Amino acid sequence: MINIKSKNPHPLVTLSIGLGCSLFAIIISFLFSGLITAWENKTLDYRFKLRGSIPSHPDIVLIDIDDVSMRAIGRWPWGRSYHARMIDILTKSGVSAIGYDVLFDQPADVEGDTILKNITAGAKNLYYPVGFALQAASIEPEKHTKSVPSMEMLKEFNLPQPMPVNGHILKVERSVAPFIELLRVSEGMGHISSNRDTDGTVRRVPLAVNLEGGIFPAFGLSVARAYLQVPEADILIQPGSGIILKNAERPGETGPKDIKIPIDDHGMMVINYAGRWEETFVHYSFIDILKTAENEKERNDLREGLKGKICIVSNTATGYDLKPTSVEENYPGGGIHASIINTILTEDFLRETSPTGRILMLIILAIGAAWLSAGSVVGRDWKMSLFSLFVLIAAYWGLSYAAFLKLGLITEVFSPSLGMIVSYLTATLYGKSVEQKHSVRISGEMEHLGKSLKSMSQELSEKEGELFNLREELSERMSTFNTVMVRDEESIQRIALLEARVESVLKEKDILLESKQQLEMKLAHILSEPVHSEYPLEGEWEDIQKECAVYGIITRSMKVLKIFEQVKKAAQTRSSILI
Repeated sequence: MINIKSKNPHPLVTLSIGLGCSLFAIIISFLFSGLITAWENKTLDYRFKLRGSIPSHPDIVLIDIDDVSMRAIGRWPWGRSYHARMIDILTKSGVSAIGYDVLFDQPADVEGDTILKNITAGAKNLYYPVGFALQAASIEPEKHTKSVPSMEMLKEFNLPQPMPVNGHILKVERSVAPFIELLRVSEGMGHISSNRDTDGTVRRVPLAVNLEGGIFPAFGLSVARAYLQVPEADILIQPGSGIILKNAERPGETGPKDIKIPIDDHGMMVINYAGRWEETFVHYSFIDILKTAENEKERNDLREGLKGKICIVSNTATGYDLKPTSVEENYPGGGIHASIINTILTEDFLRETSPTGRILMLIILAIGAAWLSAGSVVGRDWKMSLFSLFVLIAAYWGLSYAAFLKLGLITEVFSPSLGMIVSYLTATLYGKSVEQKHSVRISGEMEHLGKSLKSMSQELSEKEGELFNLREELSERMSTFNTVMVRDEESIQRIALLEARVESVLKEKDILLESKQQLEMKLAHILSEPVHSEYPLEGEWEDIQKECAVYGIITRSMKVLKIFEQVKKAAQTRSSILI
């Protein structure tokens, strides 16, 4: 069978294959959403690690309750007078905002609690954490149940904006808050719930949650708002779009400006981690701050270093409050809050592509892969075509990383790659099927032409014989007719019939010759089309194929070419050869 080169697939076919495979990838993503989401999250982690550390905001300072401080002060938990003393030092140093990431959920000793309450009452822009258990927003009407005292008091820290009707902001199920006496004197609160992904990794944070019908801000958002001097009334929350901090004041910049923080329907922001814990932010040890404050000269230097800064105090000692993140397996909770604040202050936001954008990109890539598959069907080297597919996938991965690096855009990786591979394979199988049908049709046509030519050749041979016999008889009749004196009527009629028959046979012969020439031209046209072989010819076989063509042998069959090579060698001897 000779495989004739087929034409490029119709654009509508390529488009249909691309759209169908895109739909297939979307269905797979839906059916195995948990697994695919986990894989996509891992690709995000790899992008963070490949990027490495980036500059963090210089006004973010972390005060670590580290192992050194534990050894100097004693086992955790400490007396609350130590925390009161730290707050007093930071307040007197003129810091812009304090995020004290220690959960004082139960009263301890009366003296320590009293000192902490008094210091808290006199502090400005001091924020304590609240722990929430969150659940997806219910589509059913809320049932108004009696709240526990701490929940009622926490509602006082809700933002003044009414709950948006659109979106699905996560709802507070239960809480762990500072003890009531501390709540009464606190200026600000923020929740520290991260709503981890299914693998336990903290990649996103709900900047706003639904606390009994009101909007409660995240710890990092509250601290950043205080630093930027944005009143609570100037915070506008739009689920699925962003949180707008109106008229944010930045130290060193002229005039206020609005900051828009991108969030999804659940109020979640993707945290743009600046890097590993030890490689980012300015760090102070808790015990070093306490000791420095005891010396007047060093205290003045400390004040100069902390003035106007955001100070996050958190427990970073070994075994305490460590969580897996995109950049590090054991990342302190205080570092997560600092990363949230840093993302807001630097406005180096990460944005996830919209569902429409993801589907559109998937369709474009699937169609592109289907078009590339034509290379393995229409005569180009299948290896090069397959290589082109891998280049397309690699190029998309590279562009995805570049978009993440330069634009902060998070694109899907697995689903588009699946769509491209499936589309390429589908288009290739379709093309091979079409090619096979085309080859069978052409082979059948060639066989029919061959039989017709053979039949015509036999008929022409018969006509040649008949014409020869007629001419012989006519010649004899004419010779006899010319020598006989008496020309009878029968001889005249016989000669006339022979001449008419000769003329008729000549016409029939001409018609047959013309038909044969047309069939030969049609066959030559078919044979002159470039042929396709499963295996590309290279080197000497390509030269032999060209030499065959000189003798009218149009083929790319390795078997035929090997026979031709053997015949060529045998032609150099006079011995009889059996093929």
